Amino acid sequence: MTDSIENTTEGAETRLMPISEAAEALEISRRTLQRRMKDGSIKGHKKGNRWLVEIPAPLLVEKTTVDDLTEQLAQLTQERNELAQKCDILASDKENLLGQREALRKDVAQLTEQVDGLTRDLDEMQRRVSELVDDKSYLQQALAAALSTQRLLAERATATRPGRSWWKFWEREESPQSEETDR
Repeated sequence: MTDSIENTTEGAETRLMPISEAAEALEISRRTLQRRMKDGSIKGHKKGNRWLVEIPAPLLVEKTTVDDLTEQLAQLTQERNELAQKCDILASDKENLLGQREALRKDVAQLTEQVDGLTRDLDEMQRRVSELVDDKSYLQQALAAALSTQRLLAERATATRPGRSWWKFWEREESPQSEETDR
């Protein structure tokens, strides 16, 4: 029962509708529509014995549009809820990661202390090795001196007592005087 769309002089599209359809489209009562037509805020024309209301197209709210908007609202609400859940999960993950980061910082501090302790131990070991190397060279020199002294003593022992080996130092040499006393 809807009539055609017309252009007004202002360039906006309008629609001519019977009062009952116009009231439903504008979502107001028939009585309110008649009052607005009377005060001039909505234009109407009488054709024959019935009135047609001139409604600007932007004011028309079609049912399909309302249903579409309701569906979109439901989708947006669902998306909002999903995003809220994801935000909660991310917040929980953030807290977990912050806790892990703090634990890792403690571990790093503990490992740093261990490395420092091991570095001190290594420095001490290197110092001790250096001392042992010095002791080794001292002992090698002392051994060389002792061997040299032993050689000299052996040479003297064999030089003063010909015919007798140096290693037989415990054997007594019989002197001519002792042979006389034995007799």
